[in-house]
Amino acid sequence: MVKSYRDTIRFQPNGTKYKGRHLEARVLPNWDLVEKFGIYNAFTSKMKSTSDANIKEAIEKMEAAIHLGESDRSQDWRDLMAQARSGLYEYMKQKGEQVDLVELVRYITLKTSLNYLFKDAKAAEKNPEHFKDMLYVSSHLNELLVTYERAADRLPGWSEQEDLHAALRRVTLSIPTYVSALNSTSTRAKRANSKLPEPMQKYRNPLNLLMHAYDTIWRVVLRCFLEIRFRNAENGPEWSEMMKHYTNMLWESAMIDVTSDNRFVGPLRKSSTLSLKPHFIINEALRLYPPISRIQRQYDGELHEVDLEACHRSSLLGDDDPLVFRPERWRDLSRPRKNDYAASSAKREQERLGFMPFALSCPSNTEKTKEFGTKMIGMLVGILCTELGEEWELKDGRDDLPELGKPLDNDRGAYPTLLLANQKPCE
Repeated sequence: MVKSYRDTIRFQPNGTKYKGRHLEARVLPNWDLVEKFGIYNAFTSKMKSTSDANIKEAIEKMEAAIHLGESDRSQDWRDLMAQARSGLYEYMKQKGEQVDLVELVRYITLKTSLNYLFKDAKAAEKNPEHFKDMLYVSSHLNELLVTYERAADRLPGWSEQEDLHAALRRVTLSIPTYVSALNSTSTRAKRANSKLPEPMQKYRNPLNLLMHAYDTIWRVVLRCFLEIRFRNAENGPEWSEMMKHYTNMLWESAMIDVTSDNRFVGPLRKSSTLSLKPHFIINEALRLYPPISRIQRQYDGELHEVDLEACHRSSLLGDDDPLVFRPERWRDLSRPRKNDYAASSAKREQERLGFMPFALSCPSNTEKTKEFGTKMIGMLVGILCTELGEEWELKDGRDDLPELGKPLDNDRGAYPTLLLANQKPCE
């Protein structure tokens, strides 16, 4: 099964190289995303130039977000960490001593994503309706995606989502920028405006970048945090401490000079006084709850589907307890083969066993971007573990969680009633 799935993703159906257009094979199964969400990116464009430009833009934004190439330091996550913490504090200030956990996770993930994807997003936070808009974008987008997955034909076309368009403009553009764009008349100003986010312009739709930067991340973050804190696992406290430790290491790593090999010995894999490494926990979350559960290709009119969730939950990766969240299994899965180079070898071996959470060529999980997607998940989980201490308990929704040993529901619409309450509120 694993080899067949890998061949399908790599445009080698039945083990032979596909002679048709690879872009079309990838795009055709996703074509509804153009009509329903106005998305025109590497997953929906049949033009190689558009696909390449979208990937290049995404990589450049990830590199800029962690300051790659700006100094002798390999990466600097402090800005992103500050944005995530700021988002958490903003949300808590608005909500008080009771917190909708799903809403909170979506909020901090969206805020962090917006701030590295759109240069005007920080200034846009001054908009009076910003908090309300953020909640609306995150909740309504999720509602649309749930409908899309269950009954796409019932979903109105993208042009009809006017309220969402307006909210997206307000969270990606500051008021001065938006007003200036409306009133500009010079050729130079119009040229500058042509690069601003605009939901109704296919090349400028914010969802071209936001969908895969934000939507694929928050669900993994939520489930990883739930597994660590609210499943009553025997090793849960140790996992929580490890993720707190990870955020400290991620912050401190920006303040030391490193070699180009630091990707393999940096915060994600650095040993600590604890028995685990952070990437064991993150990988286990990605194994049980892959960001994209299915990948499709269309070869000569025939649809081929890769069920990543089933692949990840096979005995090849999961031993005799594939449905159990057990990060310790990655001690063996992360070992490189003899005489092979550390992490690159381990990753190849994991792919051979079927571990493909970001498919096989996602720009967010490459050496060039320093495994940005994986580290983003770890950063957000670590911040949640740090800021929501043991005084925060599930007040509502605990009965919706399955018994220990069974996986959480990975559906987008799952767990709408998870309510956290502070058992020791500040006086």
